[in-house]
Amino acid sequence: MAQPRARSQSWVAAAVVLASWSALAGVARAAPPEQETIERVVDLNREGVAQYQKKHFDAARKVLKQALELCESTGLDHHPVAARTHIHLGIVIIAGFGQREIGSRQFNEALQIDPNITLTPGLATPEAEEVFNEALVAVSPKSAPRVADAPADTPAPSAAADAPTPAEPARAPEARGEQASDDTPAVERRASPRARDEDADDDGATAVGALAGRVQLGALLGGGVGWASGNADLNADTPVAGSFAAAKLGHLALEGGYWLTDEVMLSLEGRFQMVTGTTVVEANNRTYHPASYATAVFAAGTWAPASTLASGHLRPFVSAAVGGGRIRHVVTLASLKDCGPARNQVCVDTVGAGPFLAGVGGGLMYDLGERLALVLALNTQVAAPTFTFNIDLNAGVAFRL
Repeated sequence: MAQPRARSQSWVAAAVVLASWSALAGVARAAPPEQETIERVVDLNREGVAQYQKKHFDAARKVLKQALELCESTGLDHHPVAARTHIHLGIVIIAGFGQREIGSRQFNEALQIDPNITLTPGLATPEAEEVFNEALVAVSPKSAPRVADAPADTPAPSAAADAPTPAEPARAPEARGEQASDDTPAVERRASPRARDEDADDDGATAVGALAGRVQLGALLGGGVGWASGNADLNADTPVAGSFAAAKLGHLALEGGYWLTDEVMLSLEGRFQMVTGTTVVEANNRTYHPASYATAVFAAGTWAPASTLASGHLRPFVSAAVGGGRIRHVVTLASLKDCGPARNQVCVDTVGAGPFLAGVGGGLMYDLGERLALVLALNTQVAAPTFTFNIDLNAGVAFRL
């Protein structure tokens, strides 16, 4: 009976070996996808930093948030590559949008994962370094302020300077012998999943910087000057020699638009002009009044490229518009001296141009907050078939909803 028992034990041993090999094979098959995910996160970091260096702050923020979402969905949200991504996102939010509080949250997330992490060399601004050191002290009061591993003027490295690469598999901070400067275990430093979700929601809601909302409403006051020629409006039988004249008194420009992207807006614009300084005409026992207003409506497209300033508050823009209506200029008819209630004044009339209008313009927007901006614009219009070339200078505010 010893032989059957030995044979039975051999079958059990073979089954155990087979199960072990199957488990190892499963681990081997599972490892490559994780490494591929790390490589993908590293690539997204490179792309995000490249956008940041081009001053495309919105694009950089979007790419880096995508990298963090990938880390979270694959269980790498406590991985060193996630810590480096939080560092990059914090720099973008602070340097690109001036959002110190939200940037500090990103730095805090990075320090929760890797207490010994530093800012990526060549990317951080002095303001970002200040916020990072504040976050460092909050996480570990005994820690001294840190600077990047290289001078600030060192050329910026590839996006994930500190992130693991395919040739260097990621290791947890404990595996590298990296411990926090105080005695708190690293695992207790990590933010709870709920806190991380709340921070992510805050970033998506408020870290849009110059474009806190897609709908923009604007109101501007301005004045214009342009070429007046043809016949006067009230004294229609009097020709006007071509000359530059003011579009007195001024006008109100109202705009309603929608940002298709962070840099391109389509809008409808209204130009409502108030005309003053003209004289009435007394004839046939009646009083004739010159035009007192002019209106025009435009469909416009605006391109506002990312700011060239590190603060991100100043946004230059250019625009083009087509529309219809009238633009009026006030002219003096020196040959007519029988205007006014007593018919003893030199006649002052208007010359209207239009009704087809088109033009280009440009200017600057300066963000006072997430939803309020000051606007300074210079617009030009060409009219047909009654010709004019008009230049408007406008200043006002824009609200984003």
